[in-house]
Amino acid sequence: MLFIAYYFPPAGGSGVQRSSKFVRYLPEHGFRPVVVTGPGSDNGRWTPPDPSLEDDVAEDVPVLRLPGPVPGDGAGLAWRARRFLRFATPFDRWWSDGATRLGRQQPDVSLVYASMSPFSTAPAASRLARELGVPWVADLRDPWALDEHFVYPSAIHWQLERRRMGTLLDTAAAIVLPTPGTHERVDRFFPELAGRTVEIWNGFDPADFAGPQPERRDDVFHLVHAGYFYGDVGRRRLRRLLGGSDLDIDLRPHSPDFLLAALERLVERHPELRDRIRVHLAGPLTVREEEALERSRCRDLVEAHGYLPHEESLRLVRSADALFLPLHRLPRGGRSTIMPAKLYEYLASGRPILAAVPEGDARDMLEGADWTVICAPDDVEGMCQGLLSLLDRMAARRGKQADRRELLPLLERPHLAAELAKTFDGVLAEDRRAA
Repeated sequence: MLFIAYYFPPAGGSGVQRSSKFVRYLPEHGFRPVVVTGPGSDNGRWTPPDPSLEDDVAEDVPVLRLPGPVPGDGAGLAWRARRFLRFATPFDRWWSDGATRLGRQQPDVSLVYASMSPFSTAPAASRLARELGVPWVADLRDPWALDEHFVYPSAIHWQLERRRMGTLLDTAAAIVLPTPGTHERVDRFFPELAGRTVEIWNGFDPADFAGPQPERRDDVFHLVHAGYFYGDVGRRRLRRLLGGSDLDIDLRPHSPDFLLAALERLVERHPELRDRIRVHLAGPLTVREEEALERSRCRDLVEAHGYLPHEESLRLVRSADALFLPLHRLPRGGRSTIMPAKLYEYLASGRPILAAVPEGDARDMLEGADWTVICAPDDVEGMCQGLLSLLDRMAARRGKQADRRELLPLLERPHLAAELAKTFDGVLAEDRRAA
């Protein structure tokens, strides 16, 4: 099978892990991946270097790399005008044409699989499948034109992108979706695809949690956030009013700001806790997030680690007294379709979780998990009280694991790879019948 994934080791990030783990476990089900990917060395915000993830890729797995340099996103009025007019970016042309060229070099291909984003992977996968006479499977790690994080400049732009999405996905034999809400949303907007959509979550690798728990010897309460924030809002409200999305979400809570406000409130009410609590932010921060952190009256209680290699990030997560999971705010009655990749490893760690999340898929899963404290994304008082309750229970729970045995087997990477292989088997069987 051709396994097309721009995000792949030695780059880091959650999108990389989904691909690298599938490559690790698919051979157990009879599928030999030949990976088509980028240079792995652009070191952007979403592609930080993480050589530790290369351990997932066996030495006998062919990895075909499109040589760099990677075209940049550009800037300025000319670049904005091109994006507004929906011209293909230099990156999209470079990646789609290059992935197609590399894929043509492989003989005896039975199946093409495309991990997206970037969505310029879809034209390459569709073209290769047509030329090779084989089916292709689209894996929407991000739900393209239906992503609740993204707002288009106007209703026309959003409609045109949905049309492009539907046209390209209509050439796929199966469309893999990562959450129940995303599955429902794609089926609703594209009913003609409903018979080809399948739900396969993100997850965690039990091998990453096989070692002993890291030992801790201090009496300080350590709260950890591992991953990216998404709180920079841009021009969302104007674009929303122009019809660029059907979801009026507020991204501000998906930032460190509300946690910092809760921390300030906590130590103002309980000054004695200042020496007993530390917050760890393991992930890259934007300039705005760094400035907000520097202005905080609790700056001395926060350690910003920057991006950590996956194995180091997991050590920090497993050593925590609690883990922080923020998401965006939705209007009353709205439901979020997003389940952050870190959610699964948080659950696997067995640590308590402070979740500031809206109604939706992530909250549904957390409400069924032991040792979780849940509040609304912008509920500073709820976060403050949640921290206080977790602090009060720290002594009794330190070193113990939450009981999540009923939930975790469905989230293990080997199980999810088996589900993907089952999807491939069905696609190939249908292709043989059609032939």
